[in-house]
Amino acid sequence: MPGVLKLEGTNIATGDGNGAVTINNATLGSAVTVPASVGGTEVLLEKYTANDSVTNKIFDLATFSETFNQYKLVLNKLIPTTDNRHISGRLGTATGSIQTNNYRMCRGHTYYSGSDQAGNSNFYSTDRFFLHTSLGSATGEGLSGEMFIFSPRNASTNTTTSCQTVGVYYDNSFEYQWCGSLNMNAQDDRAIQIIADSSSNLKSGTITLYGIRDA
Repeated sequence: MPGVLKLEGTNIATGDGNGAVTINNATLGSAVTVPASVGGTEVLLEKYTANDSVTNKIFDLATFSETFNQYKLVLNKLIPTTDNRHISGRLGTATGSIQTNNYRMCRGHTYYSGSDQAGNSNFYSTDRFFLHTSLGSATGEGLSGEMFIFSPRNASTNTTTSCQTVGVYYDNSFEYQWCGSLNMNAQDDRAIQIIADSSSNLKSGTITLYGIRDA
């Protein structure tokens, strides 16, 4: 009858006769657009698991079939090979052309060691869009958090970023950090690099990249 969708046999979906459809035991493909009202705007693009083999991971946004105005990176217990090492981020027009200058990055942080504490400490940089310092290399240490990258594939505008991260230092102190950045070059930033500084590898942990569809 008109207005009724009824798919049976494979148990994908059944219509109730009133225009409503119930999904049963089905998986939506990545090309399906889900309304923002139900919270389905994030698309998983790639998950990287560190294994102590490289100093950095570069995501090439041009390799994905869909381009987004906003991307999200989730870092989960990302640990450097050795103690007291930094993890930072840079952008680039290609995987072989990472930009090492002309950023405007600022960050603030607060930390607590169990006895010592400090807050509202600021740092500024022109050579990266993100930085978290002095991370530990033991299990349970390292870096976790998320960062957003806005309009990196739009060559006519400047990429901006924001992040919130928590880090466990090599001396067991704990730090919460927030930061933001502006790429002074208006360009197509198709490459996103997360790097362990000071000749350290990314020992373990994961970095997950999502694209966020416009509502």
